[in-house]
Amino acid sequence: KNKNKKNKIFSFLFLPDGTNFETENYIDSAITLANLNKEYLVFIKVHPSQTLKFPYQIPKNLKVVDQKLEDFLERNLVYYAIYTSSSSIIQAILSGLCPIYYQYSSEQNTNPIYMFWKKKNYLKDLNDLCKLEYLNEIELYKDEIAINCKYYFEKLNLEPLLK
Repeated sequence: KNKNKKNKIFSFLFLPDGTNFETENYIDSAITLANLNKEYLVFIKVHPSQTLKFPYQIPKNLKVVDQKLEDFLERNLVYYAIYTSSSSIIQAILSGLCPIYYQYSSEQNTNPIYMFWKKKNYLKDLNDLCKLEYLNEIELYKDEIAINCKYYFEKLNLEPLLK
C-alpha cells in the first residue's frame, strides 16, 4: 500500500501536541533525525494552535507540512508517525501509518492509545530509528493497533440531529 516502504525509503512524520514545550522538543527531534540519516524523509506537522519557528537552518530532508493533516495523509508520503500525546495519531494510524510512541520524558505517559502499546517498544532515543530491528519490532503491532483505533472514536452521525 505504501510506496515509500516498498522502495525502502524511510519516512517519518512528527506529530507534536498543541503545547509549546512539545512543539519545540519535536522541532529539535525532527532536525536531529534528519541529520542522523540524510536518506530519511522527515516531516513535521504542528498543531494548528502553534506557530512553527525553526531556530536555525533545517536539513534538506526535513519538510514542514503546512496543509491539513487529512490532505497530507491522503497523499500517503509517510510510513511512520512519531507522537507523544497528540490525538492526531489516530487519524494517521487509520490512514495506514505505523505509529511510534516517543517517550522523550519519563515524567508521565500521555499516550492517547496507551492501552494498545507494549511499553518496551516506546522510543526513548532517536538513534533507535536508525536500527532496523527496532523498526521491524514496531511494525509487528501496527495492524493490531490499527484495528483497535478503528473503534476508538465513532464518527458523529448528524442525521438524527438535523431532523
